[in-house]
Amino acid sequence: MSFKIKLHFKTFPPRPDDPLTASIVRLFAWVQFKTFSGYTDPFRAIVDTGAPVSLVPFKVWGQCAVTLLGERTVPTISERPECDLRASVGRVTLRLFDEAAESPDLPLYADLCHTSEMPLILGFKDFLEQGVLHCDYPGQEAWFEQPETLS
Repeated sequence: MSFKIKLHFKTFPPRPDDPLTASIVRLFAWVQFKTFSGYTDPFRAIVDTGAPVSLVPFKVWGQCAVTLLGERTVPTISERPECDLRASVGRVTLRLFDEAAESPDLPLYADLCHTSEMPLILGFKDFLEQGVLHCDYPGQEAWFEQPETLS
């Protein structure tokens, strides 16, 4: 089944105390995760083309129907071991939605953080592999779709 879901950009201004910082642009999707009795409330997730695997905070996956596969340490960009994150590796199911449409259930392999202090990030493995991402930041248009040829 094909689908097309609108995504949205948010631009965060540079820090006023540091004239050398740049604006930060994030691409977001609205998602709901499958639970044992339906779906979670909506969550705003960062769509991150630089993330090899999705990252799901405990406040999200703690409500979900989860298949746990093991434990691992997720290294951070700081390369300092004390900053690494403990996570369970698992499978959850989500669906994307916008004001006009919703996707079918999408299985997701993810690092399931043991803390709720991390953002919800959708990465390549099992998310971006399942569709086509269109981004036009100057035109403020973005969407994720799964054409018939991929479904």
